[in-house]
Amino acid sequence: MAAEVGAGPSPIGRMTTPEGIADPYPVFDELRAERPVCRDDAYGVWVCTSHAAVQQVLSDPTVSSRRSEAYWDADRLPAEVRATARAVYAALGQRMLMQDPPEHTATRKVMGAAFGKRAVALLRPRIEALVDELLAPYAAGGSIDVVADLAVPLSIRTIAEVLGVPPDDVGRIGAWAEDFATTKDVRPGEPDREAAAVRGVEALLAYLGELVGRRRAGPPRDDVLQLVVDAADATGPREDARLAANLAGLLVGGHDTTTGLVSAGLLSLMRFPGELAVLQDDPGLVVPAIEELLRFESPAQWILRTTTRAMDLEGSEIGPGQLVGLFLGAANRDPAVFAQPARLDVRRRPTQHFAFGRGRHLCVGAPLARLEAELVLSALVTRYRRLEPAGPAPVWRPNFAQRGLARLEIRLSGR
Repeated sequence: MAAEVGAGPSPIGRMTTPEGIADPYPVFDELRAERPVCRDDAYGVWVCTSHAAVQQVLSDPTVSSRRSEAYWDADRLPAEVRATARAVYAALGQRMLMQDPPEHTATRKVMGAAFGKRAVALLRPRIEALVDELLAPYAAGGSIDVVADLAVPLSIRTIAEVLGVPPDDVGRIGAWAEDFATTKDVRPGEPDREAAAVRGVEALLAYLGELVGRRRAGPPRDDVLQLVVDAADATGPREDARLAANLAGLLVGGHDTTTGLVSAGLLSLMRFPGELAVLQDDPGLVVPAIEELLRFESPAQWILRTTTRAMDLEGSEIGPGQLVGLFLGAANRDPAVFAQPARLDVRRRPTQHFAFGRGRHLCVGAPLARLEAELVLSALVTRYRRLEPAGPAPVWRPNFAQRGLARLEIRLSGR
C-alpha cells in the first residue's frame, strides 16, 4: 500500500514555511518515523526521508534524472513571461544534473576534468590568499557577517575566477545566482517569484553565451573556461545553449554550496561550542570534520528523480513516470544509520552521508567546496580564540532547496 497524504497538510509545504526553512528537522523526524515514503499531492512528488529509501533510489540505474518537463510548468506563470520561461527551462533541462547516460557521461567528462581533485588542488594558494584578504580587516578581532563579508565573496570570486568571469562582472553574479537557486525551489502559488527568477536566469544564460563567444573569438588561454569550451567543441557539434546551461550550473552550484556549507557549518559549531573547542585544540581535525558539517546541515536539501518502472520503496508502491523527492537532509539524520543524529560530533566519520549525492550524479564541484570550507574554517579556528554569536539573530535564506544563511553575525576575539 502506498502512504498517501490525501487531504492532509503538504509535507513539502510544511518544510518550506519560514519556520520549516529555519528548522526542517522536526518535520523530517516525524515523516521518517511515521511514513518515510509518502505522496505529496500538492507538489506531485513522492517524499523520501529515510536513508534506506534515498540510497535505494540513488543506487538504481533505471531511475532517471530527466525531470524538467514534470518539474517546471511555464503555463502557471504570467502570460508575458511564458515564452521566456519555456526557453529558460529547456536550456536548464540540458544540464548534466538532468541528464542520463550517454548524454550525461559525455557532459560530465567535459565538466569533470576542470573540477577533479588535481585541478582543484592547484587553486589552494589562490583561495588561501582570498581568505587572508577577506579576514585582514579582522586581524585583531571584531564583528563580521560571515555570509556577506566572508562566505559569499569567497565563493563567488573563486568560482568566477575558475570559470574565467572578468572581475568587473563578478558583482552581477550574486543576484543571478539567487535567481537560479529560486528555479530549483519553485512552489505552487508563487508565480511572481518564479517569473522574476526566470528573467534573472535568462540574463545569466545570455551573459555566459556571450562569454563563451568572446573566448572562442580571442586567443587561447590556460584556464578552466578554455578547457571546458575546447572539450565541448571537440565532442561534437557546438551546442551553446547546453554549454551555457552547464556553466551556469557550475557557477551557481559552486557559489551556493560553499556559502551554505561555511555559514551553516559555523552556526552549528557555535551551537555546539564543545565541538568548536575540539577543532581549536586540534586544527588537524578540520578536514574530516567537514564531512560531519555536511551531514549535519546539508547545503542541498533535496533532489528529484523520475521512476521509469514500478518500484517498492519502504512498502510504498510507486509506478513508472513518478517524481521522487530525495530529502538528503532528512536521510543524513536518520538514526538507523547515524547514532544521535541531532548531535554534532566533529570526531564522527559519517561516510554514508548524501550531502553531495551519490553515484554518477555525485556533485562535480564537491572537491572545490570542501577545499574552500577547509581553508576558511582552518583560518578561523587557528587565528581566533573565541567565535561567538553577535548582533541580530541568524537569518536563513528563504530557499528550502539550497540551505544556508542570509545573515550570520559573529564576534571574533584574537588569540
